[in-house]
Amino acid sequence: MSEVPPEPAEPAEPAEPARQTPATLTAFVLLGALLLFGVEPLVGKLLLPAYGGSFYVWTTCLTFFQGALLVGYLYCHLVAPRLGRWHLVVVLLPLPLLPLALSPWADTTEPVLSIAVTLALGVGVPFAVLATTSVVAQSWLVASAGDSKEVNPYPLYAASNLGSLLALLAYPFLIEPLLGLRAQRLGWSALFLGYVGLAYVAARKVGVGSLRVERAPETLERIGFSRYLYWFLLSAIPSAFLLATTNVLTLDVGAFPFLWVLPLAVYLSTFVLNFRDKPWCPWLIRRFWLEFALLGVFFWANDIVGLSVFRSLGAALAHTAVLFAVCMVAHNTLYRARPTAGRLTAFYLTVAFGGWVGGLCVTFLAPLLFSSLAEYPLGIFALALTLLAFGYRDFKAWVRAEPRLKVAGSLFILVVVPASIALSPRPVEYAHRNFYGIYRVSDRSVAAGKFRRLAHGATIHGLQVMDQPRLATSYFGEASPVVDVLNAFRPPRDVAIVGLGVGTLATHFGSGERLVFFELDPDNEAIARTYFTYLADSEAKPTVVSGDARLRLAETADGQHHVLVVDAFSGDAIPVHLLTREALQLYLRKLRAGGLLVIHISNRFVDLRPVLEATGKTLGLEAHFRNNPQSADRPFEASSRWVSFSRSEPALAGLRAKGWKRVSEEGLPSARAWTDDHASLLVPFLSTWRQW
Repeated sequence: MSEVPPEPAEPAEPAEPARQTPATLTAFVLLGALLLFGVEPLVGKLLLPAYGGSFYVWTTCLTFFQGALLVGYLYCHLVAPRLGRWHLVVVLLPLPLLPLALSPWADTTEPVLSIAVTLALGVGVPFAVLATTSVVAQSWLVASAGDSKEVNPYPLYAASNLGSLLALLAYPFLIEPLLGLRAQRLGWSALFLGYVGLAYVAARKVGVGSLRVERAPETLERIGFSRYLYWFLLSAIPSAFLLATTNVLTLDVGAFPFLWVLPLAVYLSTFVLNFRDKPWCPWLIRRFWLEFALLGVFFWANDIVGLSVFRSLGAALAHTAVLFAVCMVAHNTLYRARPTAGRLTAFYLTVAFGGWVGGLCVTFLAPLLFSSLAEYPLGIFALALTLLAFGYRDFKAWVRAEPRLKVAGSLFILVVVPASIALSPRPVEYAHRNFYGIYRVSDRSVAAGKFRRLAHGATIHGLQVMDQPRLATSYFGEASPVVDVLNAFRPPRDVAIVGLGVGTLATHFGSGERLVFFELDPDNEAIARTYFTYLADSEAKPTVVSGDARLRLAETADGQHHVLVVDAFSGDAIPVHLLTREALQLYLRKLRAGGLLVIHISNRFVDLRPVLEATGKTLGLEAHFRNNPQSADRPFEASSRWVSFSRSEPALAGLRAKGWKRVSEEGLPSARAWTDDHASLLVPFLSTWRQW
């Protein structure tokens, strides 16, 4: 199944050299692509705080954008050819919506629908208009030639994908670190005005008329249903696999913008490499892509909970490489199966439809059917079956021509698949997948005893010892720094905790004390109450408030809590909106005089101490830190790192007496304070790696 099947008849090569594409037309396509894909990570970041940093925010955005792309391509197929340069009127439609703005309609009960509505109202029109750029430019080029054989418009599609790729790479590494969200929105809007002007110049340069150049129907290539189906599958499968890979990466590593764009950049690069005069797909990838892709299945099938940072990043690199191989084969085959220029709008419409359906399957259908990310291996095997079904004769010929290679590949499959099954996760008591991630409840046994744990992605969110159900465990045991903060006040205490986990912190409270958890995902509360007993056993009778912590806390009275604990990490994903200057201001308002704010910052990838120190300084606060290393004497407790703030010097002095240190004394690199307008993870991420 490793061989790329033969494509339908290759379009005839032009008898004479193709006309030179006007530079203004190429610039028009490049700028449109830059704006199109520059707005994607921008709106994703704008939406992320309203939905708790969920890894599904980005994949939902991608699915919406694929739908908007389909609308744009449908317009290109049915309407644009009849408009010619009157398409410029359509280009003006987004102007009343500038400067770009987005008001999240946060609904935790139907978050996917909420995101779709927000995007449709905020950026739907500009995105759909920008989505027409490449196909309209190609149509103008073909129409201006009068004879489709004189031009090859497909390199403009490669130019479009190149612009998209540049935008995606520029966002996390240049735009996000340097510019706040307001500056990004205004800058994008200004560039859109330049796009409008360039559209007018490009239309004049190619000399397109007010109507399309009509061609007799008999000169158009005839395309059967099977070929449309082939195009559809070759676009739907890599699109679905893109989202599946993105889900794997963001769930296991974190919802970082530079991890969002990495898979999409890889996906687009395969278009750039293949949609050109001489498509490029290495022989090794063409021959052994399936065997190579099974390495991704191997990593996917293994239990990822508790992996070290280096093994986790190694798995991320493997998944990214597999994505490249899958998309290279699919898009190389798609390009070689392309029609003549006269049918390019039908071709792109089919490709866009396939991409949208692939995204829908992963975003909406997969969560209903699977409690795991099963769409990842299914995408690989779907492509293998598609290539085999449409190219069986070529597959047989290749096996006969190179039997040794095929035998070697088959042996590889026979080794990888059994190993994946043998090393796959052990049975779980409960598995649940929703918008906020994948939860797995499993029972384990070690020498110290039997315990039950809750895993969310690659992180253990809590565990309970079966024969000691009231024992405080994981990050919240008796030696944990957070216990220092809780014990700084005598009972009865009033404590608010952002993030529920399995409710372990409830073990530290007695009768008459007030304890309230703020939990974004209501399903997590159901898991904590059904499979764990911390909440039920606590004498404090804690309450759980559903919804985003910042929104729910803002609704409560000021000055009522002795301690406010922030422990809202989903795996290693960082809830940036809960760590900004504005967030810290909110927390401090809710504390009593002398109260303490404590933030859990354990993370495999980012050291948040410099960021929190810088952010605290903007409020006149001094950050304090303590690490609790793992100890063999406490087998059910985990290492944890905490930062604390207070407006009370006596309260901080009490922490220093228990081993807490000022962050400013740690000799860490400086960082920029985070605000709601500007917060980049790239700088602390790179700073952490330099320390390692």
